[in-house]
Amino acid sequence: MNEIAFLTISLSICVFGLLTVLTPHVFHGAVWLSLCLISVSGIYFFLDASFVGVIQVLVYIGGIITLFIFATGIFLTSVAVTSSASLSLRVMNATGSLLQGMLLLRSISPLKAS
Repeated sequence: MNEIAFLTISLSICVFGLLTVLTPHVFHGAVWLSLCLISVSGIYFFLDASFVGVIQVLVYIGGIITLFIFATGIFLTSVAVTSSASLSLRVMNATGSLLQGMLLLRSISPLKAS
């Protein structure tokens, strides 16, 4: 039962993280980021590190995300993004995700003796 809960929380972190990166709207990205950070605090609570989980909720979600949402609402204007810029951003996101995945696999896999 604990493994299912851990995997569910871990999957929600991955999904909300991907939605944070791939959403075209800044405000929606902030909402997905806050849900991702809430899931991370859930992992801390699951691992009996309740102090770190509370600090995660108070500092990151309570402070930084709130400031980010207010700042985007006040200072950013709605600018139309061209399709070529959107395509190049998606290519850069895909390339970065691929490189991060390769780095993760390299760090997880055992080093072969030569």
